[in-house]
Amino acid sequence: MYIALKGYLAQMEALEQSRSESQRREVPSIVALAEAVGIHPITMSNIANNHVTRFNLETGAAIIDEMRRRGFPMEAHDLIAYRPAEAQEE
Repeated sequence: MYIALKGYLAQMEALEQSRSESQRREVPSIVALAEAVGIHPITMSNIANNHVTRFNLETGAAIIDEMRRRGFPMEAHDLIAYRPAEAQEE
């Protein structure tokens, strides 16, 4: 499992840049998202950069809620994703 938030934010930023200027929405920065969710910006940065071993589901729900409030169609799989562990060499 890994946190996919940084990739999602980058994808949304690219999507907004492809829109006409009058239709663009502001994609929140890590700091703005942290403030809106009520956590420290360093904590949000650690989450976004996948530098966490434990992730609070309430924080995840708050991130999704905030992105939706801002008009972005975020789902749980946009925040947390799965990739199989690499096979260990014998």
